[in-house]
Amino acid sequence: MKKKALAVCGAFVLLCCVCVSAVLFAAAADAPEARDEYFLSNQTYLLEGAATVTFNGDEAVAVKNAAFIPKKEGQYVIVYSGTNQTVRVNVYDTVPAITYRLDGALPQSTPAGKEITVPALTAFEVNGQRATGFTVGVYCGGRLVTTRKSDEGFGFTPIEAGGYAVQYAFRNLFMGASVKSYRFTVTDERIIVLPDTLSAEVPLNETADFSA
Repeated sequence: MKKKALAVCGAFVLLCCVCVSAVLFAAAADAPEARDEYFLSNQTYLLEGAATVTFNGDEAVAVKNAAFIPKKEGQYVIVYSGTNQTVRVNVYDTVPAITYRLDGALPQSTPAGKEITVPALTAFEVNGQRATGFTVGVYCGGRLVTTRKSDEGFGFTPIEAGGYAVQYAFRNLFMGASVKSYRFTVTDERIIVLPDTLSAEVPLNETADFSA
């Protein structure tokens, strides 16, 4: 009888543990995920509602008129009242250096009339995060020749000779504009492509007549 009572008690405890685990798991699943943002110090951060803000884990930060000003570098954690939504604001004094890599190569010099490939640009920001949403402009002598919104490379045929620049612009993690430019030269040695019909076998010392 005693053993049966212990068995029943053990089963009840096990059932309670399973129920508690299920409740905790459901609560964790329903809890909003924390998101990371990036911000510069000594600027006003506008909150989305009533919230508490702490700096580097435990230091309370003053909130006034649904805003606060991060004075120092570090991580500020915002917890919104009622929703428990959490935002980690990573604050820097200046925008960290961005590393750029062309996914291909631009020619140093190319003749007019020859198509080249404007390669895609990869920009690595904080913690190696890749930038997206590039606006790419091709300029000749400071004049915009063509532009497109693209994170991929594209073909371009320069018509005029001169100095060219390819400018990649995007909005960085700190919501500011970042621009990277690369230059190349187009010469006036035009590439002329003859149609296939303009072909003939010409004997030596004779002139071909293509007028027909």
